[in-house]
Amino acid sequence: MRSSLRALAADRGPQCSESLDCTLRPRAGTAACYASFASRFDASGARASMGIKSNGMVAFAFGGVEPPTAPASPADRVGRGPEEGAMLAELESSFLSPLDPETETRDARLQLFDISSSTHNFGNESALMAIVQEMRRGLFAEFFAEFARAGGETYTHRNVGFGLWWALPYLYITSGMSSMMSKSSLWGYVIRLVVVFTAGVSANLFADLVKHRDWRHDFGNTIFQMFFVIMLLIMAPLAEPLRQALRSRQEGQSVSRATVAFTVFWGAVSAVALASFVRGYTGDSPDFVTQTFEDEEVSRWIKLYAPILRHTPIILVHVAGTLFLGLLATILCQPENTGLVGWVLLAFTYLQMVIVPWDQDSFAHLVNLNIAGMLTFQWPLAGSKHIAAAVKAYWPFLLMFLCLDSMPDMWGRCDVHSPYSTWERFRMFLGELILVVCFMAGAFTPSDPHRITSWLGQWSLYAYCFHVMWYRLLGSPYGAIVTFAGMPLFWAMAACVPQKANAK
Repeated sequence: MRSSLRALAADRGPQCSESLDCTLRPRAGTAACYASFASRFDASGARASMGIKSNGMVAFAFGGVEPPTAPASPADRVGRGPEEGAMLAELESSFLSPLDPETETRDARLQLFDISSSTHNFGNESALMAIVQEMRRGLFAEFFAEFARAGGETYTHRNVGFGLWWALPYLYITSGMSSMMSKSSLWGYVIRLVVVFTAGVSANLFADLVKHRDWRHDFGNTIFQMFFVIMLLIMAPLAEPLRQALRSRQEGQSVSRATVAFTVFWGAVSAVALASFVRGYTGDSPDFVTQTFEDEEVSRWIKLYAPILRHTPIILVHVAGTLFLGLLATILCQPENTGLVGWVLLAFTYLQMVIVPWDQDSFAHLVNLNIAGMLTFQWPLAGSKHIAAAVKAYWPFLLMFLCLDSMPDMWGRCDVHSPYSTWERFRMFLGELILVVCFMAGAFTPSDPHRITSWLGQWSLYAYCFHVMWYRLLGSPYGAIVTFAGMPLFWAMAACVPQKANAK
């Protein structure tokens, strides 16, 4: 199958012979044509399927026939039926006909992995930082998200402003830092998350009712951006032992039995998960989870993300392994070496992303960054002051390197669907790692002499909960315009109400 795809791509030129997932080239449209063909073929009643293997390569089967490697003659289509033959002819013409700007635009807008629900949702959730504390360094991801919503999917597909490298990572890191800053109990934290979740889902549901969207059979798209809050609700109890262990270390208390018990537990989970993964359980073969979600009555959202559950072993290696390393560090690490722990966690997660890729692996990776954010807030990265000073003094060189490291012909959500080539994955995550380290080191912290980030933090929470509602009601760019139009209101409220000093 792979050789057929490569041969067919080669007919369109060398730019098409790259990975056919997120590394889809703008002048090729190869995988997009496959996806479009598969969706229409399936609608006609013929058997068509598209699956993503753990190595990131797209695998297709059209009625049991692999995509042709050369133009098929009329005789080749005998026995396939007129509709199937016409579709194959359309597929061939898409690959072999000369390109024109209209075709390029059409291909660029095709939904390869049904990512319409995630392309707009890629930086806007940073508003959730206001739930616990105002985190000035993470505020501006909200601005990028709203500009992306106003400009369309191309912002995310083209990695404009390196947004794929920093918007979601900053969001998750900020949330981890905020959980360490919060002085409330676990239950108080959870209650506030539930309130925010209810507000956001209610706003989305209102928009769905007004626009008569079939939300009953696709409630996942009603929850939409609030799935991030669900992640926080799940991670809150799981990461609570690490949070308490870090605070105990700060207060000079001895290691508790609970910390030791949870360290042993997460270590055992990591070992069992790693053994399962090494034995080959990677989700390539049909299993109970996949068969369960094949029912037509199951919502499309669940069907889209059900394959993630098939990678449970490697997910547990990511998340449980990070929790284990963090808890182990609170027990064994000497005070003079605590600055190295964050570097170890970053190496642990980013090496996995480069060496052991699997489709939609960013979800576990972002959870790891959330945990790393907790730990690095308590134990800053070794050399943070030097990194921050160097970036502030020589930021043009940083920008030049990021431009050289970026791949302008890369198209798609490459943070979610990892590139096929190891070299491309290395370049993709090197840029993200650099920006993550700069963020953790405080290199991008604004001085904010006029304290505008205080009321912007409140606006960002409003934008996080209601921007999807405005977008669905008014469309693009008017939904984003209305969201931004709320800024003067929050500025006026901040001017009328005395602001308390930020807690440190």
